[in-house]
Amino acid sequence: MNVIIPNDYQDAVRCLECFAKLANHSVTIFTDTVKETDALAERLQSADVLVLIRERTRINEALQRVNLPPLGMTQLSRIASAMGLSSAVTEGRLILSSATPGAAVAAYASIIDNVTNDPRTLLPQSGPYEPPI
Repeated sequence: MNVIIPNDYQDAVRCLECFAKLANHSVTIFTDTVKETDALAERLQSADVLVLIRERTRINEALQRVNLPPLGMTQLSRIASAMGLSSAVTEGRLILSSATPGAAVAAYASIIDNVTNDPRTLLPQSGPYEPPI
């Protein structure tokens, strides 16, 4: 599995105890920052797993599509702020789909309370998206 970790400018991920769990995988850590969308897309295109560190990697409209192989996964952090949206997003939705008929997708989200720093888990809802009336 090809794991890509962009924007680890302090090269700190290698020092984490959990990094040892990636020993049997191909891991690429980029310690520099690429801001140009096409260059960033090219850099990330071979990822089976993409690990984004906080808000360092800006995910804009051109990078919102994530193609994953079977059993691939990714973590998208601070989606609203990475897209340049206000942190006060209401009625926000993340829509997951697959080009493979009958594909199974697992997902969850969390919101961090800005006062207590407590996370709140948001469980997915199944079915087609229906805009509010």
